[in-house]
Amino acid sequence: MTAVLPVSPEVLLKFCYRNVYRSLCQEVAQTGLFNMSECLTEQPESYHSTKDVTPSYTTSSTPGPFLAPLHDCHERLSFQNGLLLATKFLMRILLTVPTSSLVDKIGPFLTFFFSTLLTLAACLMMGFADSILVLFLSRALHGIGATGVEIAGISYLAVRYQDDENKKGFVFGLVISGFAFGTLIGPTLGSVLYGLVGQSAPFLVISAVLIASVVFIPIFMPVDIRPPLTEEGSSALTLIMNPYTILVSVLALMTTMGMAYASATLPIWLRSTFLTPDWQIGLIFIPTSIMHVISGPLIGYWNKKLKRWRCMFVGVLAMAIGISTLPLAHGIWHLIPSMSIIGFAFGTVDSTVMGIMYRIVEVWYNGAHSLAAAVFVFNFCLAYTIGTMTSGFIVGYIGFNWTMWSLSIAILVSSPFCLLLSRIPEEKETLPSPDQDVLLPNCPPETIEDKPQPSLDETIRLIKG
Repeated sequence: MTAVLPVSPEVLLKFCYRNVYRSLCQEVAQTGLFNMSECLTEQPESYHSTKDVTPSYTTSSTPGPFLAPLHDCHERLSFQNGLLLATKFLMRILLTVPTSSLVDKIGPFLTFFFSTLLTLAACLMMGFADSILVLFLSRALHGIGATGVEIAGISYLAVRYQDDENKKGFVFGLVISGFAFGTLIGPTLGSVLYGLVGQSAPFLVISAVLIASVVFIPIFMPVDIRPPLTEEGSSALTLIMNPYTILVSVLALMTTMGMAYASATLPIWLRSTFLTPDWQIGLIFIPTSIMHVISGPLIGYWNKKLKRWRCMFVGVLAMAIGISTLPLAHGIWHLIPSMSIIGFAFGTVDSTVMGIMYRIVEVWYNGAHSLAAAVFVFNFCLAYTIGTMTSGFIVGYIGFNWTMWSLSIAILVSSPFCLLLSRIPEEKETLPSPDQDVLLPNCPPETIEDKPQPSLDETIRLIKG
């Protein structure tokens, strides 16, 4: 559903232009020179700028008042587009913890199956949306479905491969690469099909894939498998308050925001700076997808041997470098090296974060797999929510270049904290209870019954003596 990234700015402008034309046509129809049907036939074919979009029936005195609302459409575009993209992630943030509890109660299969159906419905709504309201509703519905799919899928795999650390790391890396591949290849699919066919084309293709998924889910996913029951203390709050969870969340948030800002601002920046055609916008995400697919499984398999904190450090550092070089491009094809570095960093950080989170819950929280998946999804969604909602405002205030450079500096500053992740133990430990002394063992006081008692002969000798 990331096919909406290059499509949404054009669709939002189309809806805004349509409203402007309708208002103008109502004014023109009152003069009696044109009727409404003739007026509405003169709609622009491109919405990149206000040039050459003035209808033929306007006079020399009308273009000024007519073009003013069109300029307003462009000025509101960044905010509306960011809010539309953030709607999905806001829903996912709200539903992450409830979905984790739902997976524990009914199992991954039912959650995964019905969430896929919701995603299918959202995709069809997006393809045939004819108003901004329908766009926002479909985006929110997709957020509900995506939350269930990711948490249920990750929880199932954590149980399926819980006895093999290397294989589990490889599978997590592969699955996260699948998430990211869909996230990053979606803009390519959306821009090409939208530019060549129309609005509904990319979403119909995705719907066909989802229908096939609904058919194959009962075949490949067991119905009766469930995550292990966790102890009473393994609640979401205790996991979130763990210092290592907070540290991993902050690092993941910073690096994922780099990808979120790039995804939200690059399409508009390329259109306004290089006048890039619609079908080329999504092509720039192909290097990112390829590098993510390569780095995710490989780092996921080897991160235990390479030390997870080192992999995290390399990923964070690479993200800072990739983001900082985006404004230096002088054309769309100059972005290929930067986007490749970003893809490698994104895959490395994602697969490493999953490994660290499952290490944390296995060491201290009795294997609370669904909670670990919920924390991972929450971090991802929070980063994209912040990125999509604030990117338009920040870019409009300080420009695209300084937005990317400021973000890269913030990511670079956070990289040394990866060293603290080396303290996570590799063996299972027990968290101290609230009434237990952390520094000294909780030993009961020695009583007289605990001391060795004298024998009968020793007692008689003591009495005589």
